[in-house]
Amino acid sequence: MNKNEFLKSELGRSMFECAQAWDNALETMHNTDFYSDEFRVEKRKSMCCQAQMSVYQIAVRQFYGIHYCFTRTDDYFGVCTEDESDWLFKVNRSSGSELLGQDETISDDTGISRSNPCDVCVNYAVVSMIDSSMQDDKRSKIQVAGLFPNPVTAEDYFIPYLPNKEVKRYLLRVEDLERFEEFYNFIQDLNEKYGEKAIFHLKDGGFTTDEENRFRQILDIWTSTEL
Repeated sequence: MNKNEFLKSELGRSMFECAQAWDNALETMHNTDFYSDEFRVEKRKSMCCQAQMSVYQIAVRQFYGIHYCFTRTDDYFGVCTEDESDWLFKVNRSSGSELLGQDETISDDTGISRSNPCDVCVNYAVVSMIDSSMQDDKRSKIQVAGLFPNPVTAEDYFIPYLPNKEVKRYLLRVEDLERFEEFYNFIQDLNEKYGEKAIFHLKDGGFTTDEENRFRQILDIWTSTEL
């Protein structure tokens, strides 16, 4: 794999831009009040970048047989193999140098524009849920696996190639992500409080009829609220 040539390609440029945007979002979140609007904006950017990176990882693994991961520390960020023995690129914060492998410097003609991958028009997200039992606040969280301009791309070219087939995955409109997470936690609360009678309390959540019907269809809950 010629890394310099790869980083000149559309996929390579996009992967670099995604890593840089993800690092910027995480850094801003670290220095921003948790309850601020800015934190919410950067959190969404971070989720977007995480999802896009997973798409690039699958593409690189299929084309080159290499599983690269995003990594960051106080000193650097970059994309490398899990054991950090093979770097696609590495950016040192102090010098700003961009490295290939351990010693090669990326040439200045890579064409990397450093745009934000979240500016790309994406309307649908493939997500799974991280169970509340694994969270400090006991609330289930959305984990975005990929973002796509249309559902066909996600259903035909992404979901079938994801690992861990036993994990439930849902295809959502990006604009519904936050409300879906709220609805999912609402259903879990109903189940804990009412058990088998939870289905009779769906109107207690304050969701619109359209939201309720849409999310029930996604979760396939009609005669019971079992998730």
